[in-house]
Amino acid sequence: MYYGELTKIFQELDYRVRVIIKDPDDIKIYRNTIEQLRVHIFLARLDEDFDQIRREILHINLLPNLEECYYLIHREAIYGTTLKGDSGTSYGTTLKGDSGTSEACIIVAQIQSNHN
Repeated sequence: MYYGELTKIFQELDYRVRVIIKDPDDIKIYRNTIEQLRVHIFLARLDEDFDQIRREILHINLLPNLEECYYLIHREAIYGTTLKGDSGTSYGTTLKGDSGTSEACIIVAQIQSNHN
C-alpha cells in the first residue's frame, strides 16, 4: 500500500514538474538523481522490521531503482513472515550468501540484466 501511494505521488510530481534539459547526458544524470532520491525516500519510511534489508540495499554499489527495491522489500516481507517461529523471531531477515555476498546484490544484478 505504501509503495503504491508513493509511486502515485511521484507520478503526480513527474506530471506537474517540467524540467527542460537538452543534453542527453544531462537528462540521464537528472533521471538517475531523481531515481536515487526516490529510493532513499522509500527506504527511509519503511518500518524498522526492514532495517537489515534496508542496510543491504544501501550497501549495493549500484543502487537499485525504486521497483527493484520494492521487489526486495516485498520478498523480505514474505520470506521473513513465513519463517517466523513461535517466539516471533524472524529467521529470514538476513539475506547473506555463504560467500558473504549479499543476496540482495545478486537479485538486483539479475533484475538489471533482465531489463537490458
